[in-house]
Amino acid sequence: MKLLKKLVWLTPVALIIACSSMIPEDSSEGMLPEDFVLSEYAEVNPDLAFFQVESKIKSDNKTLMASELVTKADSTADATAFLADAATMETLYNFLKYNEQNPWTTFEEMSSIAIPRYEYAPDSFSVKSMVNLFQQILLPFNSLGKTPAEDWTIIQSYYAQIDSVLIEKQYYLYGEIEGRPYRFCKADETVTLRDKNDPEQATLNTLGTPDFRPNKYCKDAASGAVYLIK
Repeated sequence: MKLLKKLVWLTPVALIIACSSMIPEDSSEGMLPEDFVLSEYAEVNPDLAFFQVESKIKSDNKTLMASELVTKADSTADATAFLADAATMETLYNFLKYNEQNPWTTFEEMSSIAIPRYEYAPDSFSVKSMVNLFQQILLPFNSLGKTPAEDWTIIQSYYAQIDSVLIEKQYYLYGEIEGRPYRFCKADETVTLRDKNDPEQATLNTLGTPDFRPNKYCKDAASGAVYLIK
């Protein structure tokens, strides 16, 4: 079956694709692992889909601000209302899958904490930067001029329009180099953690950026740790 052009997500936890296996298009033949499944790669790396949604909302907001239909004061008031909507904040947090490693507690507590942003850390042992949950993770999904309920509808709408081709291309253009996991680990694969300082796993370019090719990596579903596939 040819690659579906759009991913349709039934829930924020699992991808629902209209066929049981995904065969890459001719343009990517030979560039992906034999057991690469697009839906699983997207599920293992949820930031790739969420980045598309965030980018569309950012573009919409930029256009609206340029039209001068929304003032800076309007924008501030809109953001304040969005961040004050406890139900939307919790729903969005869970939708973005942050609850898998950091369960939502209370609105008051979550509004003041810092957690790791979805980011790619090629060094398995490095500490990810911590950012304010509400201001830096949730606020970018706010659409100006809309109510929190309308914001949530827009998020879901854009999420259903994710361009799967971009996600697939990300792996063979950048993901493999970065050592991104492309699937979940099997029982016997959680042995060797990804490590950019291991010369058998990665080489460093002139800027000190690791290149993990030709090694392949998987993600442990329980811990989120990334391991070398041998």
